[in-house]
Amino acid sequence: MTEREEFLKLIKEVQSDLADIKFDLLSLHSDPMFTTKEAARYMKVSPHQILRYVKCGLEYFETGRGWKFRRSALDQFAENFKRKAV
Repeated sequence: MTEREEFLKLIKEVQSDLADIKFDLLSLHSDPMFTTKEAARYMKVSPHQILRYVKCGLEYFETGRGWKFRRSALDQFAENFKRKAV
């Protein structure tokens, strides 16, 4: 394989990686992230209750400033919580 062919192959790989990153960024935009306070407001519970939900399996991400919650994870947790209560 020549240097030119290797270079072209590398460029195709980078383009593919950039397309994946763009897709990830678009999906993040469509599924907002909430802080603990914002998640509590969204779920209409106290921030302390959100921490209890985490102990029960609510999905979260640790950041340098605390935890973040995807809206889809909050919705899914609420739906599962309702099913268990019935």
